[in-house]
Amino acid sequence: MRNLKFQLLITTLSLLLFSCKDEGVFPVSPCDEVLEGWSISSGSFPKVQRQNDLFFPKDQIGFSVGNRGTILKTINGGQDWKFLEYYYNDSGFNENALTKANLSTCYFLTELVGFVGGEGEIDYFAKTHTDAVFLKTTDGGNNWVKTYLEDVHSIYDLIFFTESHGIGLFKVPNPDHNLKFQIRTTHDGGNEWTEIQLPGVKLASYQFIATTSRILVKAKDNLDKAILMSSSDNGRTWFSQPLPQGPCGRLYFINDDIGFANCVPDKYPNGIYQTRDGGHSWEEIDFPQSHYSIVHFNTSEEGFIINPVYEEVEDQFEPYSVLSFYEVFQTFDGGKEWRKSVASKDCRFSGLQYSPSNTIVYSLGNAIYKFEKR
Repeated sequence: MRNLKFQLLITTLSLLLFSCKDEGVFPVSPCDEVLEGWSISSGSFPKVQRQNDLFFPKDQIGFSVGNRGTILKTINGGQDWKFLEYYYNDSGFNENALTKANLSTCYFLTELVGFVGGEGEIDYFAKTHTDAVFLKTTDGGNNWVKTYLEDVHSIYDLIFFTESHGIGLFKVPNPDHNLKFQIRTTHDGGNEWTEIQLPGVKLASYQFIATTSRILVKAKDNLDKAILMSSSDNGRTWFSQPLPQGPCGRLYFINDDIGFANCVPDKYPNGIYQTRDGGHSWEEIDFPQSHYSIVHFNTSEEGFIINPVYEEVEDQFEPYSVLSFYEVFQTFDGGKEWRKSVASKDCRFSGLQYSPSNTIVYSLGNAIYKFEKR
């Protein structure tokens, strides 16, 4: 889940505005009442460096990782968070920091055993840059073992199946000193990593997509066509499936079979495709998902989408976009019909998204929210 080109952002936001001028048609709903059948509560999240990933091994226990070595933890379902590690925050620098690296991803097998990955540690004064930082804890984040992965620039995503066996999505240097994506696997808890060979495939994603029994990742074939790489044996073997005409951005899967893809972003709000056979075929549909949506389906029929809507503001230098409001869509028939409402920009719904179960969703941006099915 993560970095889109600036021009794509501006284009998408402008198109969102153009297609969503009807805020006044819908009354603004209170933040905790925009979804039928869901309770929505906000917690207290400290002012902190940008957060890049969120993971809940249990409904009440969660972890967040971000820039400048930040690791936070909650034990009460996101109501309160405490610092486990940081290099810099509002209180100043931590001379005993575990790492100063920007941390990109975290994955926890249990509330005790977890893994974190990120970039290398940069010392601008000494002009040094380490290999990518990899962290492991076996006591819920009280203590960590830190290693540097040789010849790895960045760790963007991690999935572990046991304490020993996992896979990672890395960026590594080419012989020409450019960077490329690579999938590697470990069988000793992250000490040693081996490349998974994918001949003729160029990976094109910063994160894995995990369904009930598969792992997916966006890529391109040797003809530069968008494809979806899929593994059903924990990353040991992979096969390719077609994607709609690209470039494809956001992908969301309800289960192994049903998924949605944002493709051809200049066609918004069109350019949304659905698969009902696990990605073997795709059909263009009317679906209110954007690259920046919070999307969650608790069943194949019931789900919601929350979209930030921006407006363009003129100033003396150049126009810029600001958040105007949120469009909230809810369906009870798999997306054939949608109930629409509007939420104030003060709700601050945008951000990272994580679902520890079908009936609970967390979002973390400028605020932390918990969506729980009643």
